[in-house]
Amino acid sequence: PAVAVGFQPYRAVHARGGAVRETLFFVAPSSSARVAGYQLKDKAALLRSLCAEVQRLKAGRGMDTAGMQVVPLPAVVPGV
Repeated sequence: PAVAVGFQPYRAVHARGGAVRETLFFVAPSSSARVAGYQLKDKAALLRSLCAEVQRLKAGRGMDTAGMQVVPLPAVVPGV
């Protein structure tokens, strides 16, 4: 099935108190020259939009992720 490029409506929430609060998912077309469905300029524009949104998120002005579906993370036990 085809997947829309860009941010997906999913997020993985990390343990409280860590440096990372959540992980967002972003789909981009392959960077391979064999992928003819997207021209280089289109791929570049998509990655520029990703970069801009990451900068907004880091500055605390990014998208509202509260409505995104939470993807559970497996429990990680240190040293195992």
